[in-house]
Amino acid sequence: MDFEHTSLVIRNLAKLHALSFALQKTHPEDFELIRSLCAKDIQYADPGSIPKCLISYFKSSINVISNPVAKAKLEDITPSILALLSKCSAPAPNYSTICHGECWNNNILFKYQRPVDVLFVDFQLVRYASPATDISYFLYMATDPKTLSKHYHQLIDIYFGTLSAVLRQCDLNVEDVYPRSIFMKHLKDYSVLGLLEALISMKIITAEAEDALKMKSMKYHAEEPCQYETQNQPLSAWLSNAKMQPVFLLSFHVGLICIKA
Repeated sequence: MDFEHTSLVIRNLAKLHALSFALQKTHPEDFELIRSLCAKDIQYADPGSIPKCLISYFKSSINVISNPVAKAKLEDITPSILALLSKCSAPAPNYSTICHGECWNNNILFKYQRPVDVLFVDFQLVRYASPATDISYFLYMATDPKTLSKHYHQLIDIYFGTLSAVLRQCDLNVEDVYPRSIFMKHLKDYSVLGLLEALISMKIITAEAEDALKMKSMKYHAEEPCQYETQNQPLSAWLSNAKMQPVFLLSFHVGLICIKA
């Protein structure tokens, strides 16, 4: 996804999160009704119930990584990925919003001639968590590597500027609601979620259509380690594909990730 599309999505994520913050501050009782429906993450709240096949998918991805430093870091966290997913998807004390939970290409509709507006769909995995979880998921899963390497800091500024503007329209000061210092800390603490999701999803994304549907179902429901064999496109080729390069740009070049098991 290029800068024009990416920046539009980032702005609209900021609007979604800002309106969640605003509702929480101005109509707490109404907000609580919504929050109670998604306070417990539907996928990762209980590490013990997370399908074990996610570990298999994760290992399949890191096995073909050629960068030895990156591969070693990812191998080190493999035993902890279910706990990390659970931790990152849990509510962030004092600074959580209603998050989409699965913001990537398949769940985004654009209005054209050129992209002038965006609509998010498929809110089945909505969660109450740090706004950074939505940002990292989107950047890892959907952005173009050239856009990300050139415009990452600009995109972060666009997000925070939009968040500030929407809160100001609601008579709220962003530094009272979600200070930039907390926002930047959240990017470091919670962006590992997007990294893990991208590596887990890679095996599904590169599978043939019929296999991908079966594997996606296993991702949410399988209780035992996945032994399902697929006719995947070569993962090594996928790792050099533009869609997956942001994983490594973010975690090892931008220096964003601060992994905390």
